[in-house]
Amino acid sequence: MEKGIWKWIITSIPDSKLVELVLTLNQRRTQRNKIAIKGFSDLTRIKKDQFKLIRNRIEKEVLKPQNLLEIQSLLKQQEDLSDNASFPIETLGVDELYEIVTTETASYSIVDLMVFLLTSTNEEVRQKAEQLYEKLQENESLEKLASNSESNKASKQEEEAEKSVNTVQQPDETLEQLHHQIIQITNENKQLANEIKSQKKIIVGLESELKEAKKELEKRENELELRKNELSTRDKKIKELMEKIAVLEQNKEEQKNQIAYLNSELSQYKIEIEKYKNEISTLNSEMSLRKIPVVLIDNGKVLESLQSQRYNITLLTTNDLDNTVVLEQAEQIWYATFRVTPQKKAKLKELYGEKIVEFENYNKLREYCNAGMVLK
Repeated sequence: MEKGIWKWIITSIPDSKLVELVLTLNQRRTQRNKIAIKGFSDLTRIKKDQFKLIRNRIEKEVLKPQNLLEIQSLLKQQEDLSDNASFPIETLGVDELYEIVTTETASYSIVDLMVFLLTSTNEEVRQKAEQLYEKLQENESLEKLASNSESNKASKQEEEAEKSVNTVQQPDETLEQLHHQIIQITNENKQLANEIKSQKKIIVGLESELKEAKKELEKRENELELRKNELSTRDKKIKELMEKIAVLEQNKEEQKNQIAYLNSELSQYKIEIEKYKNEISTLNSEMSLRKIPVVLIDNGKVLESLQSQRYNITLLTTNDLDNTVVLEQAEQIWYATFRVTPQKKAKLKELYGEKIVEFENYNKLREYCNAGMVLK
């Protein structure tokens, strides 16, 4: 979403300010890396009507990742609301920020506020920008606020420009040159102001680092004290363990007697386990003699070819499938695929699920019955 908000910010910036940002950015770059619009070598000479034709191209260039990062930095320097605010804006909630920008006497434009929030190093502050953007979109206030705030700035700039033109009656070419000089001087002044501001921030940063260093030193001292306490505690535990070892040495004979008793019990358990093994073996033998009850759904002819001592087979025809008692008592239900209709297969699988064993042909059925496994 942050990418979408930046796109909205760039498209909301007035023409003159957008040109000013691009010119400032180009001053910092080599000729090869400057933002250039094909067919327009000097952006300061572009007239109002012409600018509308290339505005989209300029926005596209500015929104490229390598350019947008520097534009964000320039906007942050130009629109740093923390210098003018009577209270820290970043501490306000989304609802409070919404009230500030939607009142008729709003101190800040929505664009400036969004730039301030999005360029913060605090993740929570940047999230507030996204939440405020969503709320303004929901209330359909976004474009109206951007239009009002930026049009006010634009109208002020136009008034100042008209006054300058009226007081200096010179050809258009001279006015453009003067305008270009004014922009250059203004940019230089802003750059100097930004450098001063950067130096102040560096000093603040160093003070913050000093403060953090003091905190780190205090933390290390506390850790050292804690380590001393841990060593003292460890020494006490070692002493206690040595005392316990002495007691254990004294009780060694008693432990030997306990081990002898446990060995005696272990021998008794082994005898009982062997007895249980014999009983289990007997039960397994008895279980192996039991025949598994099976229902075969077919005619009587196939039953004659089945020979098995493992299965007790009951024959049902497809017309006898209502005999649910026999089917429920069976552990397995067999049938050849071609002997049962799809509808009856589905019904059998629904009622008896895992009991069903289906065979492709009689050979598979005979092999399973005789060997106890399906041959794939």
